[in-house]
Amino acid sequence: MQKVELAKRRPRKKNSKSQRSFKRKLKGYGSFPKPNPKGREKPTRKLDLRYKCTECGKMQIIGDGFRVKKAEIK
Repeated sequence: MQKVELAKRRPRKKNSKSQRSFKRKLKGYGSFPKPNPKGREKPTRKLDLRYKCTECGKMQIIGDGFRVKKAEIK
């Protein structure tokens, strides 16, 4: 038997390689490395369903996340 739960959003890791290079790029003359997508945001967020085993407590994600406006698990 498995229990289903939604993955919670966590803050970004500040010391990851991509975040360090992003911060370094922002320093200089105040440039933004990518075009800023104002007005083109996605209306929904991607969600993961996590399946947790009731016996051993091991958790796994099956497939990629999918986009929904509202998610509810009963």
